[in-house]
Amino acid sequence: MKRGIKYLIIMVVMIITIMNSYADGHILAFHRFGDDRYSSSNITLEDLNEIVDYLNENQYKVISLNEIIEKISKKEEISDKIMCITIDDAYKSFFDNGLEVLKRNNFPFTVFINTEAVDKNYTDYMTWKEIKEVSKYGEIGSHSYSHPHLTKIGNQKAMDDIQKSIEGIEKKINKKVKYFAYPYGEYNDEIKWMLKSIGMQGIFNQSLGAISGESDIFDLDRMAISNLSGLKWKLKIKYLKAHWMNVEREENYIKSIKVEIDKSIKKVQVYLSGYGWEKVDVENGIIEFKINKELRNARNRVIIKTYANEWSNKLMMKK
Repeated sequence: MKRGIKYLIIMVVMIITIMNSYADGHILAFHRFGDDRYSSSNITLEDLNEIVDYLNENQYKVISLNEIIEKISKKEEISDKIMCITIDDAYKSFFDNGLEVLKRNNFPFTVFINTEAVDKNYTDYMTWKEIKEVSKYGEIGSHSYSHPHLTKIGNQKAMDDIQKSIEGIEKKINKKVKYFAYPYGEYNDEIKWMLKSIGMQGIFNQSLGAISGESDIFDLDRMAISNLSGLKWKLKIKYLKAHWMNVEREENYIKSIKVEIDKSIKKVQVYLSGYGWEKVDVENGIIEFKINKELRNARNRVIIKTYANEWSNKLMMKK
């Protein structure tokens, strides 16, 4: 009897440990470094060094986007200790404050550049000379030319803006641009198709989520990070394999969703920006949920989360 109780306790502890363990790889997104004028997009140098120490002490492996894309393309299992670092916008504070920290720790990284600010020598941005120096240590990707709301300017203008950025970067640093990160994290199926059609090898959003060998390389989640406590809870997010079969909407109302997930999952939580979470039953691997709510924000997310903390996102732009 005692042996049976002991065995049961061990099993419960193991299950709890698995449920709360970190799982799947993650891509981090940063913007400004040590620039306290912009607290919402800045990471202090103290926080940056805390994060770097935490990653090193806990044996995380920071790899390049080239490596993560290769792993996904081969459908390899991605360890929960795998991480990528990305930096948006090419702010000068990265060159002045962040670059040396990453170099000192041999952390590969990718900087996504919106090139108009660099071309026009905006004060807060790196120069092309500095970007070329940065490219010796990390990858350079595109973040568009003018950092527009791509879904709002029409497909042709969006394509022109994207291509102008890519061509400008390639001319200045003499390296091919392979990766693109959406300005403001905003996109739709048309923008995604455009980027695939011009040869982008990886496309990055800015949604909470993890990376697995089954991720879509043309829709990879990145998590904005500003301190260690935020990093720790976000690293607990796992990848949920989900097929979004249908999202029914009428103008700025989302009517319902139909999503296919693993048949072993019986219950999930569904979130819509501005409304919070609701518990939803899953029948034979299918989530059919009538939402019937107005989209409140310019950018809205529908999130499905399992009780094992697996997440899948769908971005909904207000028209």
